[in-house]
Amino acid sequence: APRITEIAGKQRIICPSCEGLSPIDADACTCCGMPFTMEAAATAGSVRAARGSATAWLTGVVALLLFPLVIPAIVAIFFAVRALLEPGARRPVGAWIGAALGCVALIGAMIFWYQVLH
Repeated sequence: APRITEIAGKQRIICPSCEGLSPIDADACTCCGMPFTMEAAATAGSVRAARGSATAWLTGVVALLLFPLVIPAIVAIFFAVRALLEPGARRPVGAWIGAALGCVALIGAMIFWYQVLH
């Protein structure tokens, strides 16, 4: 359960997940999105999906830059699929972008390694 503390004369909620400080009237942690109330619990899936979506597109960009290394492309596709399958996900555009970039990087890696080996 979240703890309440007083800092500089103001009450704050200490998140049990990330130890971040949130205003006393917050429904969820302002740092990690962990819900403090039942109302915020309904949106926890969309927060996780948004975070996973951002991870997917970021790893997709890295995969595109490092396309000869096949692993970043596989990781980008993995994070994209994970974000797309997250319950409560609403229009995870970043996950689709990450999947597309991962696939392009994978195709680029196949072409690169075919040219190198033949």
